[in-house]
Amino acid sequence: VARACNVKVLRFAFGFGTLPGHAESGEESFRVTLDDDVVRYDVQAFSRPHGVLSRLGAPVARSYQLRFQRETLMRMRALTR
Repeated sequence: VARACNVKVLRFAFGFGTLPGHAESGEESFRVTLDDDVVRYDVQAFSRPHGVLSRLGAPVARSYQLRFQRETLMRMRALTR
């Protein structure tokens, strides 16, 4: 059974990836969806270090990734209240 309803879904998304020769290899994508009164924020990312220096700095890079995750989630919550 299908019913027509007046649900309006708005989406905005973008993504990017590293270029060849970069110290790390990876991609990130960001998506915000507004479905009636529900806001959904999705971030997908993966990365992999290339070279000795990148491998040594991987724990620092990971800490920045986690910080970004926390801060953007807090900001999205503040914007949607």
